[in-house]
Amino acid sequence: MNGLKNYFMACAFAGVGLLGSGLAHASTPDAVGLVILSDPHVDVKLKKSSAINPAHGVSEELDQRSYETLVSKIGGYIDSNPEKTQAVILLGDLSAHNAYHQKPQRPI
Repeated sequence: MNGLKNYFMACAFAGVGLLGSGLAHASTPDAVGLVILSDPHVDVKLKKSSAINPAHGVSEELDQRSYETLVSKIGGYIDSNPEKTQAVILLGDLSAHNAYHQKPQRPI
């Protein structure tokens, strides 16, 4: 049960960014609708923070369930609010890859 609570807390991170974007746009009509998400390294099964420079692989990446939920929520918000959202900025490597679909790489 605690894992489910932590999962929803991690997903709420995305909701806060999306809500903040909508509120900023509603309060000032000439404002830019902007969503900014940092590079979350969160796994709801872990009880410790992730390494700042994680090793290669998925052990320190955002867990797959949270990744898929985050991407789905962002896409749903953009699709349902096209007039509000002018830009989405994904910081870090979140936008560059989905580690769960990468092929293993040989060490060089």
